[in-house]
Amino acid sequence: MRAIAGTHTVLLAMDLRDPTGCLGFAIKRTEILPQGQGESVWLKGMKTFSSVENTPPPGSQWPTNAHPIQGFQWGDYGAVPGRTYVYAVSPVTGTPAAPTLATTVEVKVTTEVEDDGVHGVWFNRGVAGSQAFARRFAGSARGVLRVHLEHRAARTENRRGSRCRCALGDPRPRLRRRGQGQ
Repeated sequence: MRAIAGTHTVLLAMDLRDPTGCLGFAIKRTEILPQGQGESVWLKGMKTFSSVENTPPPGSQWPTNAHPIQGFQWGDYGAVPGRTYVYAVSPVTGTPAAPTLATTVEVKVTTEVEDDGVHGVWFNRGVAGSQAFARRFAGSARGVLRVHLEHRAARTENRRGSRCRCALGDPRPRLRRRGQGQ
């Protein structure tokens, strides 16, 4: 297993020597706090086994220990900058109605801080994080889009080309030194 941590995203890549009988992967995230272990949560996905949940409500989420991730990579878009997490990944065997967790592998990662006081780097999470965005801003997406479009219009009038800092962000990566431009 491999993990790559950004600021708000942790990408996980899994592998199996013999995937026979594997229904997918269950992923548990535990935040490590300065005073010890924090909250543990099963990451959630949107795919279900039709034999267990035939008609899931649109946009519903299911814990991966019950409806495992049916792929070899996963992005956790709920990470917070500057935090340390342990991801426990287990292949899931058994049947869709009675899943069983196999041997668990763990990886510890620390997400990057957005601005260390000298340099700041931001990346738009783009399409891959659109479901997380939709859940976070449910009911307010039109307002966020309006603000973004206003910022974008103002940016075109600014000769320095400053970039929008609203929730939608800018699709281009940005690197700047503290105190130099916007």
